[in-house]
Amino acid sequence: MTLGDFSDASDSWQDGSYDVVAHEDVTGVGTQLRQCVEAPKTAGLDKYDSSVQTLRLNLGHKYESLKFKVALENNSAVDRTLNVRVTDGSKQFGNITTVSFDEEASVEVPVKDRNAVFLQFYATTSDDSSCSSGDSSIPVIYDIELD
Repeated sequence: MTLGDFSDASDSWQDGSYDVVAHEDVTGVGTQLRQCVEAPKTAGLDKYDSSVQTLRLNLGHKYESLKFKVALENNSAVDRTLNVRVTDGSKQFGNITTVSFDEEASVEVPVKDRNAVFLQFYATTSDDSSCSSGDSSIPVIYDIELD
């Protein structure tokens, strides 16, 4: 899948080739996260918050599961943690996936009977300090499959 398969993506999302963890030239979709947010206690991250990048995937009730891998690009700030939250537009389902620098995560989400899902990407610091430095994080989503 490519960026063209998602709707409502901001202009900062790009198809490309990325170096993630121990993999070079991974074909995926990435963006920049320049700010951090507090980890949410409940559903309700605003998909229009500039510190949250969102990808919408229209499913049309046609699929059973969504699978993908996610990691931070190797040039990302090392003190950031990437968080990926899946919602149906109003509530979270499944767990928030947390990925530290130098890690990758495989995610599988049941999407049966769903018309659309929103993948929300946001950064937190590993030590709860401020993210106000000029460094950014670059989340990359790849090996995306719908079954």
